Amino acid sequence: MNQKSNFKYLFILALLSIVSLLEPQSAIAQERKTVKDYFLNLPASYVRMTTGGRQMNRTERSQLLERGGTIVDINNGYLRTTGDTCLHELAIFKRTKGSPLIAINTACTVGDSIAIVDPDRNWKDITTQVFPMQTLKTNNEMGVTIKLPRQGKVITIGEGDPAVRWQIVFKNDRFQAMKNF
Repeated sequence: MNQKSNFKYLFILALLSIVSLLEPQSAIAQERKTVKDYFLNLPASYVRMTTGGRQMNRTERSQLLERGGTIVDINNGYLRTTGDTCLHELAIFKRTKGSPLIAINTACTVGDSIAIVDPDRNWKDITTQVFPMQTLKTNNEMGVTIKLPRQGKVITIGEGDPAVRWQIVFKNDRFQAMKNF
């Protein structure tokens, strides 16, 4: 190899190294994150201490994970906290390309609420794009109950209310509703 070829070869290697550093995290890097990592890195707006109340910072969330009754199931991508007024559930749903969607259920005294966020898009809330919103309508003043799966891909809505029961199945990168299971 002559000196000119060596220079081109080294230049191409340096350029490829720089490009790889600038690329966003790959699906492989995302797979290494656990449900605990996602809970700690969530924007504060998704983690409340009380209904409509103060949001929890990262330190408070870390302490909450140490509280008795909290479930952190790394293998199944599921987390459930305990709380005085609100509890939080997280479940990881893997898309066909391997990237995660994070479902967050916040259950407070006035009912549950769900958000589906995409950590690859700076925690953008994509609930209305991928979740059947009609399933969240209730027939009482207390709101709807939501149960994220510890195993599998089925979210249950209205478990204790026969008039508002749905199973929401994660299929083809979207959540699909099946009425009255």
